Amino acid sequence: MSHLWPQLPHDQAAYSEISSDFWPWPEVFADLKRRDHFSGALEVRQNDRRARFFWADGEALGGYSDNSEDDLVTLALHFPRGSLSLYLLDSQVARLAWQCRDTTLQGEEQRWEDLQTGRTLQAFSGVIRGPAGDSYWHAGQHLHGPLARAGERVTLIAAPREVVSTESVIEFYNTALNVAARHFDVAAHWRASALELADDHLCLDPFAREVVYESGQLQLVQSVPADELLAALRDAYALTLVRAGRRAGELPLDALHGHSLWAQSGLGEQA
Repeated sequence: MSHLWPQLPHDQAAYSEISSDFWPWPEVFADLKRRDHFSGALEVRQNDRRARFFWADGEALGGYSDNSEDDLVTLALHFPRGSLSLYLLDSQVARLAWQCRDTTLQGEEQRWEDLQTGRTLQAFSGVIRGPAGDSYWHAGQHLHGPLARAGERVTLIAAPREVVSTESVIEFYNTALNVAARHFDVAAHWRASALELADDHLCLDPFAREVVYESGQLQLVQSVPADELLAALRDAYALTLVRAGRRAGELPLDALHGHSLWAQSGLGEQA
């Protein structure tokens, strides 16, 4: 299996290029064990070989070298005298870097302005590789890394699609809207937000009647792909809060923290 090596954000390194002669593997393992809820990547290089291992929110995602995927102990055995770097990453960036390791995910080059004006970027999750470096995106949101400039060509490395159902998206946002409705008039703000975002998210167009908010509930009138629906409702909910002068962190959304869509909703970042 051939691997891609998305550029990792190096601005928050716990340590960088330390030889395992001075920082032996048993001490590395002990240090990693002490890091609760760790999100990041361990990178090791030895001569012309390299490997990486990723964590997100304390979960070990996995590791890989140039042509194989290995657990952490196997990597240590294969790199007994390596140069070690530990990078602290946003959990979503760590997941994307891990998910985008497969060379088969790399698409065709295209112009940055064509990508910006099309619909692909609205729900894109993955890495966009441009002349200035790699940028990380989740559900159409830029997370980290340099943006390309007009006229430059970029390559998309799309993360494998997560299995998300339209029913689960509607259920999630109906719960979030019910919580919000106990604190302000959701209906008026939602209608204005949906109208403002209709050019970017066609399913929100009130005249298309694909997704409507009536009688205090979201209803899916016509079929909309789950990833498109998620991006649209995420933006509409965020704009509704802005219009109401509220922040997600002010609302009692604790019941949604364990939901599979919580990380993708961006609500945890809107404290």
